Amino acid sequence: MRLLILLIMLSLPTFVLGKPAKIKSGEHSTFSRLVLYTGQTQQWTQSRNGNKVTIKVTGWTSSFDTADTFTFIPRERVTEIRALPDGIELTLDCTCKVQVAAVERGGIMVDITDTVDDVEVDVPPQDTRLVWPEPDGFVMQSATSASINALRKTLTQRLAKAATQDLLVPAPPSATRPAAAQQLFDEPHAVERIRTTSAAERANQRNAPSIPTPPQCPPEHYGDIQNWGTDESFADQLGRLRRDTVMEFDVTDQSSALHLTRLYLFFAMGAEARASIVAFDQDTYDANFLTVVSRLLDGESGRKISLDLPANGCEGTMSLWAALLGRTDAAISEPQGKIVAEAFSRLPHHLRTILGPKLISRLHDDENGVAAGVIKNMISNHTDADPQYPNPASNLADSSIPELEALVAQSNAETPMALVALINRTIDQNLAISNDILIVARSFARQQAGTPEAIEIEKALVRVSAFRGNYTDAIASAMELEADQDRKDLIGFTVSQIIAKGRDIDVAKFALNLGHDGAQTYLQQSAVQEIADRLTAAGMDELSRDFSGKKGSTKRDHPPQVNASTAPAGPARPRALPDEPTTIAAASAILKTSKDLREQVVSTLGPAPP
Repeated sequence: MRLLILLIMLSLPTFVLGKPAKIKSGEHSTFSRLVLYTGQTQQWTQSRNGNKVTIKVTGWTSSFDTADTFTFIPRERVTEIRALPDGIELTLDCTCKVQVAAVERGGIMVDITDTVDDVEVDVPPQDTRLVWPEPDGFVMQSATSASINALRKTLTQRLAKAATQDLLVPAPPSATRPAAAQQLFDEPHAVERIRTTSAAERANQRNAPSIPTPPQCPPEHYGDIQNWGTDESFADQLGRLRRDTVMEFDVTDQSSALHLTRLYLFFAMGAEARASIVAFDQDTYDANFLTVVSRLLDGESGRKISLDLPANGCEGTMSLWAALLGRTDAAISEPQGKIVAEAFSRLPHHLRTILGPKLISRLHDDENGVAAGVIKNMISNHTDADPQYPNPASNLADSSIPELEALVAQSNAETPMALVALINRTIDQNLAISNDILIVARSFARQQAGTPEAIEIEKALVRVSAFRGNYTDAIASAMELEADQDRKDLIGFTVSQIIAKGRDIDVAKFALNLGHDGAQTYLQQSAVQEIADRLTAAGMDELSRDFSGKKGSTKRDHPPQVNASTAPAGPARPRALPDEPTTIAAASAILKTSKDLREQVVSTLGPAPP
């Protein structure tokens, strides 16, 4: 028995070692790898004859399995692998480098790596002769360096290839100088440098005093803001430019985008102008100039609204921008003040009212009182000095819609109130309101926020929301106004629109949003009763009682009557008494009852149409 066990143990290694070893392969960017797993650490010998590489493993006689070798590597570096009893033979298709190393799991690893051809660069001998010293800050590299020579060689080859493909036309060779003009001796130092001046001139410039270059102004018509808009209404000009700015496939026309920015500035809308510059990714000198002008129109101050323009010397409208945005190291002369006043006279009145005070302050600082007085008279007597803008109607409320549209199109100081009168008149006549008019109104409201004109525009926009059926937005916007009387007027107007044109679900939403306290504060009792009657007619008795505040609404022994055929009756609504402190339990009960009440309203009226 012991003899049989001994024979089995002796024959087992022979059976294991007699099986061919697997060869695993892998492909990498610059090399191919073969791993010969023999199960134990091995020693090897390597020989090469041309493209034949033989690797023999010491003490191995079971050959190797090459069936799956080319599954993971292409036949590029290695075209054939032949298994030998004690190793492998590789046939290469390149001048690759073969490296063999041991692996930890037992076996050897063969890497076939691409070789990199060394670029031979002809390095001429360095010139050791001295050269003139270069000025400070001038970075210079020797023309005889190896990298420059390699660049020249590569550039020459690429230029020759481009010329053969008709991609460029070589310049004709320069004519050789006549023999009489040729130098008798070679140049002492041909380094082929790029120099703009000689060494003597550079040395002279180091010691000579520097003379500053006189400042230059852009062309006189470059900043003609009075020509950036026309007599047409802002809505018409804006709509046309918006259509022209974004072309097919969402491609932006930069010329139209720049015109759009200038149009915003013509109407003194600085924030909108900067937004268009950012939206259309304008990063040019024009865009930077317009950004500074927009900040000036918005009333900003500081370094962000300054330009490198001289106080004197600019012509046309640029003289105006130089006085407002330019340097203050020199005073504006009297002749220059006349040029500035003439440029100021060509501005629309709404721009005069914005830029005039700033310009008068600058002229007074420079002791130019004559020009400051002329500009002050232009602002106060704009109707006589500028016939382009006729005197508007004294009473805008009595003007017709065409007259109001004409006033809005003129873009003067009466434009905000003309917009308010136009919106109110359109609502009173039950006509459709143009979206372009609303865009202009919102822009004025943002531009002049906090002013009485802006508040009137906001009130008109609340009326527009109620007129168009956006009752929730109208109530929210009305509650943001500071004056209680304005809130009462606008909420009362919203109620009249709801009663006249609203659906039952709109009435219910209004009652839930305003509540009993809001109704008692901002509505007359007749309006409260009309809303309550409308809710009762719709089958929402409980909401009607809560909104109107009738007796018995705080204590009920029976379920509310809400169309029992279509919706189940909800539980009684517990409420903390007015003289009792509100507790967490009471607040939770009120919230739960409000939720139940809303569900009853929805189930009674059905979901709102999309």
